[in-house]
Amino acid sequence: MHLMSASVRFASVEEWENFSKNDDEKALENMFTGKGAIVQKPISSTHGLPPIHNVRLEAPDDMEAEDLQGSEFPAGVLVHIEEDL
Repeated sequence: MHLMSASVRFASVEEWENFSKNDDEKALENMFTGKGAIVQKPISSTHGLPPIHNVRLEAPDDMEAEDLQGSEFPAGVLVHIEEDL
């Protein structure tokens, strides 16, 4: 397993509300777990609306940041992923 960092942004407040359903942490966990990565806690988030979430991920050794970045995310959810060195 190795670590990655993800920045999760939203196209609008409405897209964020549709994504999170009042539980951002659970929604982020579900999104990344479904792609084979594990969310490390705590999740760092800005206080503005819509928030920006900075997430540390633990991923299988055979998963590259580009693989995860290239997977499909919900509409209006903008994700950038980098390998941690």
